[in-house]
Amino acid sequence: MTAPPELALMFVLAAIAFTSAAHFYLYKRVLPALFRSPCVAGVAALVFGSTLPLGMMGLLAMNLAPRSALAPLMICSFSWLGVLYFTLPLALVREVWRPTTASAWPLLAGLIIAALSALHATRAPALVERHIALKGWPSDGYRIVHLSDLHVGTSLRRSFVQALVTQSNEQHPNLVAITGDLVDGSPEDLLTELEPLRSLTATDGVWFALGNHEHLSRADRWVSAIEGLGVRVLRNAWTRVGPFDLVGIDDLSAAPDFELAFAGRDPERFSIALVHQPRASTEVEAHGGDLQLSGHTHGGQLAPLGFLEKWDQGCVVGVCRQGALTIHVTAGAGYWGPPMRFFSRAEVALLVLTAKS
Repeated sequence: MTAPPELALMFVLAAIAFTSAAHFYLYKRVLPALFRSPCVAGVAALVFGSTLPLGMMGLLAMNLAPRSALAPLMICSFSWLGVLYFTLPLALVREVWRPTTASAWPLLAGLIIAALSALHATRAPALVERHIALKGWPSDGYRIVHLSDLHVGTSLRRSFVQALVTQSNEQHPNLVAITGDLVDGSPEDLLTELEPLRSLTATDGVWFALGNHEHLSRADRWVSAIEGLGVRVLRNAWTRVGPFDLVGIDDLSAAPDFELAFAGRDPERFSIALVHQPRASTEVEAHGGDLQLSGHTHGGQLAPLGFLEKWDQGCVVGVCRQGALTIHVTAGAGYWGPPMRFFSRAEVALLVLTAKS
């Protein structure tokens, strides 16, 4: 991942600030229950605390260094971040309950919950079938496999992509829609991992709209690489697909051109918009969109983050309505950050579209 120097510096400084506060607290209130020596407790806090800034720097260097060198560091960093995510709230609860003593149980409980969440994340994505009745839809029984947020790169590899391709092809879809965040890294490192996408089949093709992580991973080069796999990329453009128009819109982080994306199409024809973030729905509705397919939220991934996603994106997972616009948000097939899912299941979404009377 490349970033402007000032943004990279802010990113690393924020990681250092969070790390310093979190691990100073652990040093004072948790680790003394595990280590009698303050010196040993301090060394443990420094060792674990160093993983987060190093992981953030590895993330920023994703396109500059080989994945084989960065992936182990990032897995360790994000795994420890997941442990902290569960440990710190438990530790704050303990502070209210027993404020005068140090205790290791929040850390031990955090480790157990993180381990169970990691096991949950390794489960194959669930096939979720959703029937959507749409006013103005021209035919019944149209099948769309909706994929998003694979995040191939750090720990998810070619075997994961192959399993998704097999699962998708078994549904005999009319169309496969991939709504961004396919990769984390460069084409040089990851293109072979995506090779199974070449085998994706659908009668009306396989289509892709860029997510924010493609733009963080050199979008122009990825567009060429993805199209080389037989996946058609729509960037602020539309095309006729059977009885409807398919619109692809760049992610909101890249200043998408909604006017250009919808320009020149017959507003009487039904339109399906592929756009990574659900909160693009205001613009999609304003430009006459009928159905929007999005991802980005990961279904919350680590509860209770879904509440923040609801506030930020409006729709977290499943089918939502906004005026005349119907929005489908998938929980995504992969994960990002901590290799964990807590009260959230990865999914491959099969949408069966029918006409609403």
